[in-house]
Amino acid sequence: MVIIILQKDVPMKQHMLWFHQPILTMIASLNLKKVRYLEKNIFDKENERTNAATGDIFFTSVGSLGRSCVYEGGLNICFQRSVSVIHTLIFNYYLKYCLDSAYIQQKIVREATGTAQKGFYLNQLALLLIPIPPIEEQHRIVSKYLETVCKRNITKQMKHWMF
Repeated sequence: MVIIILQKDVPMKQHMLWFHQPILTMIASLNLKKVRYLEKNIFDKENERTNAATGDIFFTSVGSLGRSCVYEGGLNICFQRSVSVIHTLIFNYYLKYCLDSAYIQQKIVREATGTAQKGFYLNQLALLLIPIPPIEEQHRIVSKYLETVCKRNITKQMKHWMF
């Protein structure tokens, strides 16, 4: 559920958004027709914790564990505690793809705690061992990864069209 802060005389695009549940597929594809309004003071209080900025990584830490995306900006948003906002000096897409890797995803599932709803919390996230090469190498790895994924997707589409 997305909640928009109500501010009188402010165009819709400038409203602040509050994500009530972890919605991390494509921020750009949000349906803003189903929203709840909050007072600005409530948003300001919640935003102190997250203070999401362009380039941050959003990571679901409760419920739908381990989903991530890089925030491209354009909205003033904050999240409920089920989403961690990661500010990083590492190349953000490199870290995102590391978090998305099968190795890390399996570790998240194995080490998640809780009974009714599993969680993988910030203290556990901080203990993940992620190799951090020089920044140029991080960019090269991401570029090669995207090239490989793109080729694989094209191959899948071609096979689908042929059969």
